[in-house]
Order: sequence, then C-alpha cells, then structure tokens
Amino acid sequence: RSFQLVKESFRVLVRDKSILAFPLLSAAVLISIFGGLAASLYFYYGGLGPVLNFFRSVEEGNYYTVAIWIPLIIVSYFVSKFFDAAMMTAAYISLKGGDSKVSDGIGNSVRHIGTIFKWSIVSFLVDWVLSLIGKKTGIVGSIVTWVAKVAWELVTTFVLPVIVFEHVGIRDSIQKSAQLFK
Repeated sequence: RSFQLVKESFRVLVRDKSILAFPLLSAAVLISIFGGLAASLYFYYGGLGPVLNFFRSVEEGNYYTVAIWIPLIIVSYFVSKFFDAAMMTAAYISLKGGDSKVSDGIGNSVRHIGTIFKWSIVSFLVDWVLSLIGKKTGIVGSIVTWVAKVAWELVTTFVLPVIVFEHVGIRDSIQKSAQLFK
C-alpha cells in the first residue's frame, strides 16, 4: 500500500510541477528572514566574529539571545508548516484530477493561517521541552526523550492535513491525527 502511494505521488509530481514551487518558496522565505537577520547583525556588530558569538550565546543559555531566537524559530516552524499546508492543498487538487495552481495552495493556507500558526507554536514548544529534558537527564533520559519525540511525531503526522481539510482546531486535529495513525 505504501509503495502504491509513492507511485501515485510521483505521478502527481510529474503531472503537476507547481507542487514543487512550495518547498522552494518556503526556502526562499526562510533564507530571506535568516539572511536578513545575519546581515543586520553583521552591520550592527561590525563583523563576522561578533555575529558568530551572538549565535553561540544561544547554546550557552544567554537569556537575551534566547529571547530573540525563540520567536525566530517559531517563525521558521510557521513558514515551513504554511507552505507544507499549501503543498498538501495543491497535491489534493491534483489527486482529484484538478489543475492546481500555486495560488490555490497559498489561498487555502491563508484561510487557515491562525490555526497553522497555533500548530507551529505547539510543535515548537513540544520539540523544545523534549530537547531540554533530553539535555538535562543523561543517557537514559535522552533515550526516553527520543522515544517521546518519535511517538509525538507519529501521533501528530496528520495534524496539518486535518487542519487544512477538515477545518478544525489544534486539539481536535491532534485527536483525529492520533485516530488516523492507529
């Protein structure tokens, strides 16, 4: 069954090349955001060394840097999920025999922008908390955290499609995704 799905997905990509635009758009937006940040820091601090120190201070736990970094990470989660949702919409239209356009996918993502943003925050927070726990608990804790991350990813695999196609909120999407996964 999985192999059949892969074959059908490949046929859709061959038939509808507009689907490939979404990962490129996502990458372009993220490069613009982080490139702009890096360039701003470069000019503000007057060189590459201070910029690299700024990014290193995140790992050292500098609260000021972390306070800047967290919203940027949430934005990157959001951009990724926004374009993933757009790509799912375009693929769905193509699978149903329609002729999808980039604007179809973007339009559907815009219609669900609030829920996609909320899902981005939830995804980030779960990933971040599990990462913090894994870093603080040694090898056994790291293994348990890894298992929890895998379980979370599996259970929430279908959250974004449920948001986009069934027009429900985060809690209902997580529950539906878990049901679909079973």
